[in-house]
Amino acid sequence: MFWGLIPLILIYGFLNREEALDINIYDSYFIFQLYFVLIPLCLYLYLVGLGYYLSYHSNTFKPLNFLTITHVFLTVIGLLILFFVPQSPSFYSNDLNANARYIMLYQNLRKFAVLGVVFAQIMFLINLTISIFRKR
Repeated sequence: MFWGLIPLILIYGFLNREEALDINIYDSYFIFQLYFVLIPLCLYLYLVGLGYYLSYHSNTFKPLNFLTITHVFLTVIGLLILFFVPQSPSFYSNDLNANARYIMLYQNLRKFAVLGVVFAQIMFLINLTISIFRKR
């Protein structure tokens, strides 16, 4: 599953190579070219896929299915939200309050996606740790 995402992410990065990722932390703006963020993401996805591959083909430890499914679901959904929900949506409405609500909704959706992806990676580490120390 994770190895299948790598070509899709690289194609997305190639097609959107002029796009930038801007991160605002208080008064500082950090601007990264999207392609340079996607390369480490692909490396991480490769390592996660390798971890699952080695654990499922090992005779000594097996990861828990519930944690694996939850990790995969949260990671894939979170990455889809982060890539396809615009950072600054533009709405064509005369109602400024409605525009502000939509922008706040998009920002909150992206924040929850980031939290979900981070939580999923912590679950991945917990899953592998439990599976190593679990008795068969």
